[in-house]
Amino acid sequence: MAAKVKVVKKFFLENFIIKNTYLQINMATKKLLEQFILNEVKKAIKEAQEKEEKKASSKFDFDFFKTLRTIPARLNYAEKFLQKLGAGTGSSRETFKLSDNRVLKIAKNEAGIAQTEAELEFIRNNSIPRNFTTIEEFDPKGNWIVAELVNPFESKRDFAIQTGINYSFYEDLIKTIQDRKPQNLRSLLYIATQDLEEIRNKISELAVSEKDVDKMSSAEYEQDISLQYKLDLMELEPFVSKLEALLESKPQYNFMMKIMNLLERGLEWGDLGFNHFGKNSKGEILIYDYGFTTDVYKKYYRDSSSDRDSNY
Repeated sequence: MAAKVKVVKKFFLENFIIKNTYLQINMATKKLLEQFILNEVKKAIKEAQEKEEKKASSKFDFDFFKTLRTIPARLNYAEKFLQKLGAGTGSSRETFKLSDNRVLKIAKNEAGIAQTEAELEFIRNNSIPRNFTTIEEFDPKGNWIVAELVNPFESKRDFAIQTGINYSFYEDLIKTIQDRKPQNLRSLLYIATQDLEEIRNKISELAVSEKDVDKMSSAEYEQDISLQYKLDLMELEPFVSKLEALLESKPQYNFMMKIMNLLERGLEWGDLGFNHFGKNSKGEILIYDYGFTTDVYKKYYRDSSSDRDSNY
């Protein structure tokens, strides 16, 4: 407002004060002058408002974004001003870079809203160890959230380097946890060790002599039941060895225990792949999409062609 007053004052001084001598004017002229000054003030205010509106229209206005009531309006407005991020963008939500340390996730449909609400449930549950991005602001109806920005892992190799866990072993470990539902990783090791011992005993019981093997045709040997146990042994032995090594590494052990915690609370494998992890500005390894729960899958994806193991 001070700037607007200066504009009017300058105009008055330049046009109505000459050499410090005031013009002699009658009442009619005075009214005309007052009206002129009033018009100039209104004009200055209007120009200032238009300038501010033009400035606002050239950048993302979060307060204005909050007033938008439809999904297309939110997405169109965000796409006009913000950079769309590939990571975290999929069939249900779009992710945009809001600042150097924040992202804006916008739901594209009902499934996206459900995933946003699922993430909020994880955030609100203080009993869950934090290995996922924080949420700074959110729409009460689940249409959008503002979350922490991370630098996503770009490959399985990247995941292995950053976590110290071989990705193939990580996949096997997750699926085994889902199938066997152990109380913790040590109990899983006990179960796997028992399985390993059982397989070795079966192989011993079903072992055939070299003479019997010589009498078998190739087809008969392939059907030999002991062969399947040997194949199982080849898979299980390295799994047990890697699990033992993981239990000896505190960082890897803590990482996997947090993952188990999320699995117990219904997070699906579709949000636990390497492309859902990244590092934040503090160097912490975090999951940046964690709304694809069992409940969301059953309600929005089970009857579709979407793969349960990947909602993106």
